[in-house]
Amino acid sequence: MIKRLRRFLTGSIRNQFMVGIALVHAVMMTLFIVDLVERQRDFLSHQGQRQTLALAETLAANSTSWVLARDIVGLDEVLQANTSYPELEYAMVLTPFLEVLGHSDKRKRGLYPNDSVSKQLLSAAPEAQVLLSNTQLIDAAYPILIDEELIGWARVGVNQSTITDGLYRISRDGMLYTLAAILIGSFFAYWMARGLTRGLAKVVAVADGTRA
Repeated sequence: MIKRLRRFLTGSIRNQFMVGIALVHAVMMTLFIVDLVERQRDFLSHQGQRQTLALAETLAANSTSWVLARDIVGLDEVLQANTSYPELEYAMVLTPFLEVLGHSDKRKRGLYPNDSVSKQLLSAAPEAQVLLSNTQLIDAAYPILIDEELIGWARVGVNQSTITDGLYRISRDGMLYTLAAILIGSFFAYWMARGLTRGLAKVVAVADGTRA
């Protein structure tokens, strides 16, 4: 198999021309698709972080009076108003010591998150925080302040699966376009090489006739 491939690559100008064009198309299209996907990923990641932080900031602003009054009912109303946000995984309001004062899932009220992501808030400065950002989830928190004193955190998590699926479709379609470009380029190279070799054959024939 390897010998056949080697003979194909080195056997004629036509084959070399076809392979060269196909490789150029493959490399250039692959680089273009990779660059496009990475740029889109970075853009959507930053956009998602900004939107998640904005949602956390809004939740913090709407929760301040309820946290100060320890009004659980009012806090629940504010949290439930956020559940209609697209791709929202959770919304919660925490004390500075991470007690859950309110949660979009009411069963989690009164709990203390013990995961490493949540624990970042124990030592975090009282400012906007992106606790987690990956292809699955963006988790952001915003401080709830009274006279510059931290009285709690508004925290939201937004699912990123839709964005991830979109990037996958872009990559898949890009590969299909790459294959199409290789096929079209190979056909064009074959057509060009065929004309070229025919021309060379005529030149060789004329040269042989002249020497004769």
